[in-house]
Formats: sequence, structure tokens, C-alpha cells
Amino acid sequence: MMTPEKETNGSRAKRQRTSPPMQAATVHLLSADLWCDISDFLPKTSRALMAVALTAPPASFRESGWKGQPNAVSKAIISAAKDGVFCDTLLDELCEEERVEVEIKRKRHGSKMGGITSHINGTFFTSFRNDLAKQIKQYYDSAWEVMDFVDISVSLASRLSDDDVGAVLVCIDAKNDLKRLKLTNCFNVVGIGLDLLRQSVVVEFLDFELVREFEEPWFKVDDSETRQFDEIKLCEGPVFDIIEDILREEGNSFRRFQYPYKWYNNAAEPYARKRLYEGNQIMRAERFNEFVSDHNAVLNKFTCCLHFGCDDEMTEFRNTLEEGNNPDDEANICIDCALAQYSFCTHCNQILCDDCCRINECSACYARYCPSCCEDYGLTAVFLCDDDDCFDMHCSSCRLNRCKNGSKCEGCRKLIFDALLEENIAKQALIDAQRIEIEALRQKNNNC
Repeated sequence: MMTPEKETNGSRAKRQRTSPPMQAATVHLLSADLWCDISDFLPKTSRALMAVALTAPPASFRESGWKGQPNAVSKAIISAAKDGVFCDTLLDELCEEERVEVEIKRKRHGSKMGGITSHINGTFFTSFRNDLAKQIKQYYDSAWEVMDFVDISVSLASRLSDDDVGAVLVCIDAKNDLKRLKLTNCFNVVGIGLDLLRQSVVVEFLDFELVREFEEPWFKVDDSETRQFDEIKLCEGPVFDIIEDILREEGNSFRRFQYPYKWYNNAAEPYARKRLYEGNQIMRAERFNEFVSDHNAVLNKFTCCLHFGCDDEMTEFRNTLEEGNNPDDEANICIDCALAQYSFCTHCNQILCDDCCRINECSACYARYCPSCCEDYGLTAVFLCDDDDCFDMHCSSCRLNRCKNGSKCEGCRKLIFDALLEENIAKQALIDAQRIEIEALRQKNNNC
């Protein structure tokens, strides 16, 4: 006969044997509609990252040659993204991260960042929040035609790998839909994860400057400049290989590439950006110069931009830059003076920032010469003479012609005196040579 205790234990064992096993809960049991409802609480970029996570490990997309496709749930999550919807909570979190980062820099550098303390509690973050909201709104208003990692934390974006970014591009069908890609804060990306964009005929603009649109690519410590992100891994080789494939496609839409500031020579040195105005050989990799030459790209050193497809529209392109018609386009803003007024060097056709270079235009021939051409080719810059009654800017050639044609401006005459004297000496030497030749011909005729 069983004791009550044994009966109890036996009954429990019996119940355990007869109870049906409980099925393990998995994410795959949730419906697509439920996943879409969950993703509505996420930033747009996080939604794309969720679609990747629910499909396969990011590395598997690369291993399949970027030919893998998102599953039905992931496609539903991407399709359900709503244009223009983001909340203040997102801005609050991103601004708080920035505030903490600035405070860490202030403590690290101490008195060298004296003015930064007032920024933390002053107008700096009001401006930062407004500018950030503007960039996020532009991103959220563009469906998946624009991919910008600006709406996730820097700590997350800076850890994303090429596999992560490439998998996101697969899930949003970037090859067929994406027009603009901005790798904001993606400092860990080398470039191989962008392979999916090869042969794309819809992509128009690649912004790989890696900072937010309204940020300088460095921060200032006292009067010196230090690179803000020294660990940028983006390389010229894989990036230009992909862009070249895009440009080879007939009917491609590609027009602009914005590259990181670190691609300049000695970008980490104090005052390195001054090299933008003083020389043309400023890129760290010869691959960059070869690419520009091979594709006849227009380089704007002052905005870290390469422009394409300008051959047939060069006049319009030049007029747009010179007239400053795109002040709201952040890609046209000079990284030094924050203005957007440009002109072109008459000799080398390089783009010049009017405010930074202080280049004048000749009132007679409209020539402008950059500092490099003046130094390398002996060209004289355009400027006023010292005469208070002379108000016209002239290059040396036009000033010389003006004086030869009867100008009585003493200031201009002083400036061209050496040039005029040299020209007269050269002409006198030519006359003397011709006299000698004539005399030799006369003697030859007399001997005959």
C-alpha cells in the first residue's frame, strides 16, 4: 500500500508524463503585421537593420555575392515604413549622446577647449538639434530613395561593418530604388559592402564624408585643428572601383560623390585645410587623381566633392556655382568659411572659393588665377593699383595693354614698368637681329 507522500509523488510524475510539451516561442511565430507594428516604434535605419536580422546573418549576404533576398516578413517591414514620421524622443536621445561626447572632450582637453563649456549650456545644442532635425526630416521624407545612418546613435553607426551596410542595401533593394546614400558616422566601413550598387542606373549621389551634413570634419582645440575621427577606414580603391562600374552603365544617373576629409594629404596636421587653397596635389592616394582624370570629373576641393556629367551642362554648372544658387544644398557649402560662392581659375579650371581664396576678376578679360597657377606658371594675380582714382581690377596683360593704349594712371604705369621694359628690350633685340640679317643679305647681293 502506497503512503500519501508516495501517492502524491506518483500522481505528479503521472501528470508530468501525460502533459503535452509546450512549443518553444520563436520570433518566426509572430505575424508580419505584428512585426510591422513593432518596427513603427523604431528609427527608419533601425527598421532596416531589423529586416536584416530577421532574414539572415549579415555576412551571409556577402557570401552569397549579395544575391540573397529578404524574407516575406522583412519585405513587409521595409514596405511599411511611413514617410516623414519621427518623434522628439529620437532627437532627445541623439542630442544627449552628443552632449555627453562634448563633455568628455572638454574634460579630456581641459582648458584647451575653453569655449566649449558655454556651448554645452548655450546655443550650440539648440542649433545642433534644429540642424539634426532638418537632416532627419529630409531622410524620412524620401522613402527608401535615400539611405542615411544619421538617425541612429554614433556608437552604433560607428560599429557597423561592410557586411551590415551591404545587407541593409539588399533589404531596401538599393540597386533599383536608392538614389542617395549617406554613410553618416559609419567610420568602420571600408567600401567592399557597397558592391550591390555596381551597375545601378538610379543612384545619383554618394555622400561618404561620414559626418553629419552640418558638421565640420574636425573639431577645434584652441587655435589648432585635430581630426575628429582618425579611425576612418573607408578606402579609395574599393569605392572608386564601384563608382567606375556605375559610370560605365549607359543611362546612369550618377552626378556627385562626396569624399571624406581624411583623403587629403596630412589631414590630421594642424592647419592642413589651408592646403586646399595653396596647391593642387593634395590627395593622399594617386588612385584619386587617376580616377578624376579618367572620368573628367570636376573637383571642388572646398566641399570635398566630385561632380560628374557636367560636360554637356558645364555652362549651367558654372553659373550655378558662381551665382550661389544652391545655398540650401549642404554639399555645396565650403568646409572652411561655410559659404557657397565659387568661381573658376581661368588657367587650370579649378573651382575656387571666393571668400577663402580672395581671388579677383579682371574687369577687361574676366580672368581669375588661383594661387597655385600664379606660383607654378608665373601668372600675375588680378588686383587694383595704388592710385586712388583707379577703380578697375586688371591682370598684368590687360594692365599692360591699357597703358600702351594711352592710360595715364601712374599706379598702373608703375606696376607694368618692368614688364614694359622687358618687352621693349625683347623687341629691340629682335630689331637688332633683323638689321644684322638685312646687312648680311646686302653683302651677299653685293658679292654677287
